[in-house]
Amino acid sequence: MEQTNYKLPQLSQSISKIQFVTPNIGWLLAVSDGAAEQQIKYLFKTNDGGKTWKKVNVTSSDSYSGLPIVGTSTDMIFYGVDNGWVGVSNPVSADVILYRTVDGGNTWIKVSVPIPQGYEKYCILSASVPVFKDDKNGTLNVDFYRTNNGKAENHTVTYVTDDGGNTWSANVYAYDENKHIFVKLKTKGEIKKFDLMDYVIMKDYKITSVADVKTVSLSYDNKLIYVNFNLPEDTDSIIIQVNDGKFIKFGDRYGGATNGVWSPNHDELAFTSGTIGKGGVYLYDAENNFYKNFHVPYINIAKIFWNCDGDRISFIGEKNSDFELCTIDLKNGKYSVINKLNPEDIKSLEKSIIWK
Repeated sequence: MEQTNYKLPQLSQSISKIQFVTPNIGWLLAVSDGAAEQQIKYLFKTNDGGKTWKKVNVTSSDSYSGLPIVGTSTDMIFYGVDNGWVGVSNPVSADVILYRTVDGGNTWIKVSVPIPQGYEKYCILSASVPVFKDDKNGTLNVDFYRTNNGKAENHTVTYVTDDGGNTWSANVYAYDENKHIFVKLKTKGEIKKFDLMDYVIMKDYKITSVADVKTVSLSYDNKLIYVNFNLPEDTDSIIIQVNDGKFIKFGDRYGGATNGVWSPNHDELAFTSGTIGKGGVYLYDAENNFYKNFHVPYINIAKIFWNCDGDRISFIGEKNSDFELCTIDLKNGKYSVINKLNPEDIKSLEKSIIWK
């Protein structure tokens, strides 16, 4: 592999993200040392392959203009030379801080992202940037956090757009102390409510209170909801059919079935499972109701992604305290190692669910 050296700008700050979209055009996001949940943010651009860098006007200046000083987690992504996004955490409110440029970084605007009903008293402790399947359709995963009567609550809300990111809506989320799941159906524009008391308060669970929902996600065609939740001594998962409210209880069969991610093209759910010291990658075909186990030699699977064509799964595997980014070809079921990862690589992948 050829090694490339860049002449970085003189900074007393830390580099949060660097990305090149062509051999010459790239961006560098730098941040100051965070204090009291605040951080000065700087964005630089190069047009000559990294030989020189220019600070662009979205960044925080000495007067803290541009991106807000609030938040100590910042992320950035560009799709081509014109369309870019910067996200910032918000530890003081539920306002989603997301900025966008459509002219190559010359001007930036704050994008309006609605706060779901019931989340007004939450905050956002990690930065989020969108993941686009094509020019129009994308997703934005936002982790909302709060402390309620001494108990930490963390929920991931998935936003969707079908107009290239101009408008965003939350298509599925749990709220009301995890008693209900709300689904906004893009096909009909209606909102459906599912009472979790019908699903997790059952005799075979032997519990007397609503379980703590960790993740909810909607299949690409709005037909199925994946729900992963904590039980008093374990985790479990179900799939709810949006049309009639019936559900499939499959998590106990595979040790919790966590980290479930729907295919961008099919009713297929990729998920991780396994006992302590032995991780597994599985695929559930909801249309045909069958499971497939991909045997991989890792003690833990940290994250799963789909490629945009829906024919490969990528995952982060842990082996002897080392992490590797791997891919599974669904046509032949074989996996291969793409490259080894360091902690910064893993952090940059944490917000992705679809990769190119």
